Amino acid sequence: MPAIKEQQGITSDQFENIKENRTHFSTYNMVRMRETLRYLTPEKLKLFIEIPFFIHMNTPDLPVYVDTAENISGIWNFETSGFLNEAARMRQISLNNAQKPLPGEPSILGLYHIGSLGTFTQSVGSDFDFWVIIDKRNWPTRRYQGLKEKLDRIVAYSREEFDQEVTFFIMDQEAVKENRFTRDEADGVLTVPGIFLKEEFYRTFLMIAGKIPFWAISPVGMDTQSYDRLFLSVFGTNDLAGFSRDMIDLGNITPATDHDIIKGLMWHIHKSRIDPVKALVKASMIFSYRFGRAEDQTLICEVVKSGYRHAGIDDYSVDPYKVLFDRIIRYHEAFDRKGLNLIKTAVFFRLCGFPAVGFPEKNSPKWQLLTRYIRSWNLKPERIQKLLNYKNWSEHEKLVLEQALLNRLSIMLSRANKEIKGSSMTKGEEGDAHQNWTILKHMVRARLNTDTDKIQSCSLFLKRKKFDGFVCRKMPESSEWLLFPREAGRVMDTSVYRSHYFLELFGWLMENQLYDSSAGSIDLESAEKLFETGSKPVDLNRMYIYFMPLRPMTDSVFEAVPVWTKIMLLLVYDCSTSLNLLEKVEILAANTWGELYLSHIDVSRAGNEEAKCKEIVHHLKRYDQTGARLSVFQFSMEHDPDIVYKIKTTMNLKNLKLGSDARGLPSKRPYLDLL
Repeated sequence: MPAIKEQQGITSDQFENIKENRTHFSTYNMVRMRETLRYLTPEKLKLFIEIPFFIHMNTPDLPVYVDTAENISGIWNFETSGFLNEAARMRQISLNNAQKPLPGEPSILGLYHIGSLGTFTQSVGSDFDFWVIIDKRNWPTRRYQGLKEKLDRIVAYSREEFDQEVTFFIMDQEAVKENRFTRDEADGVLTVPGIFLKEEFYRTFLMIAGKIPFWAISPVGMDTQSYDRLFLSVFGTNDLAGFSRDMIDLGNITPATDHDIIKGLMWHIHKSRIDPVKALVKASMIFSYRFGRAEDQTLICEVVKSGYRHAGIDDYSVDPYKVLFDRIIRYHEAFDRKGLNLIKTAVFFRLCGFPAVGFPEKNSPKWQLLTRYIRSWNLKPERIQKLLNYKNWSEHEKLVLEQALLNRLSIMLSRANKEIKGSSMTKGEEGDAHQNWTILKHMVRARLNTDTDKIQSCSLFLKRKKFDGFVCRKMPESSEWLLFPREAGRVMDTSVYRSHYFLELFGWLMENQLYDSSAGSIDLESAEKLFETGSKPVDLNRMYIYFMPLRPMTDSVFEAVPVWTKIMLLLVYDCSTSLNLLEKVEILAANTWGELYLSHIDVSRAGNEEAKCKEIVHHLKRYDQTGARLSVFQFSMEHDPDIVYKIKTTMNLKNLKLGSDARGLPSKRPYLDLL
């Protein structure tokens, strides 16, 4: 290469440093890739190799082919990748005869995996999460939709053929550079501070194909001004054109602000619904940035980058998750001894694949790290066995652990708010920033809501199980309802939930999304029959469909306080006599945040039906909001044809706004509900 003239903007020493950093990064990425491939099952390995090939090629003989005139294929410099030749060999495709991506600038500038692959936390259940980097200025609507369709087909193919969850985040290079992440670019990151999303990317990304992020080869700990100046110098030097062509600028990363810390903690409280162990680990990392020792306030991605030069086969000193675990344990040892045992439990479970807890493969890197932690923590054998036996814990024990994790998250947020004065941090925010803050506050409020009449969550372990269906069985001796799951076509002997109120049991089933109506059924075992408006009994799917969709379809509903949307009355009759008298009423109510609330009324002493109807309507006043829908079901030996009319007549006299048509459904139903 010709000598670099200093007046061109970069010195020879600077260039040699960057070139050396590039070599270190390439070695580090190779080591990570080796570990990724090493611990994938043969089936998942095949898919992992095929995915970039499918993105690069778009030919009719591929199962993810999209018939479009738009150029949606081609990854930068993928022709030199071993993935291309190996995938072609596996699919028996001749690259000489295959249709090549159109000439010119490739569609995809970079394809990167983000997350646990190639790290200590990789497991059989690890998702495949990819960032697909493009220059959105070159993507008109039809072309962009073609790319989304291609990626959607890869997702469907992965799920159907390999039972593997794959997610693609299409990212605009300029938006990533400026820490702008929207719904279109990354699902669910509307409210998370961009700095933490970028930090996780830089900390865990595995380069699959395309251009090397310039950040990865820039000096450690650069401020943004110095970073930008260096980048412009490299790209502005003619002698380095060949070198810089393989680089992409996704922007520098700087320390988190106090505002970022608050929002990051709030975000992980919200995400704890999906995995409380992972949420506590990540939130503790964020917390340490503000409240840890000075030397521990450096972004972890910068620590990982500083270790690129030490990367070697079977050397895991700078594994992204090991650095993270060491950081949060060190923080708790120094500043929060009360929370130390819980954070150690979280790290243990994270390394053992929570919630499907199991000891790592012997002599694997994960096994070595966990063994080292066990020795340094002086964990007793009985404690280790208790943790490893997590799947056999009672549901109550699992919920106690998850509540402890959530309480810990809440304590961290409370302290941060107190010391940073987070409650006043919206001052001066306008537009999207203020909207995001409001949404996030309401999401946290919903997550921390433990009202006694709110239907609560089950354990994550139970949520992750797949059931064929359920049986709702009424026990004659106690009048208690028990919920039995069906697995492999057989009803299990042990119930997963019990209640004296049917709608509490049914609401719990919906709240935790355990039932898939397309894969099974909910059966009723009781002397009573379920009626809606007609004289013929109906099945429980009628109830289930009424509340669907329960979860909000968009985050925007959290901009406002919740309002009631769907109210269900279950009229329960006394079947011990032939009189068929209304005995009690159960009410299940859903709001715009997707929360379910149960209430009940004992009307057995209310006298005649008119008095009972008045008591019911008086109770319904708490749900009286314009737009709320009302549905009425009956549990009885025979259908009561007049009761719904009497209740609605009383409602009209009391001017309640709850409205429904003759079937107990709204006269104008949203299109999505009709589907």
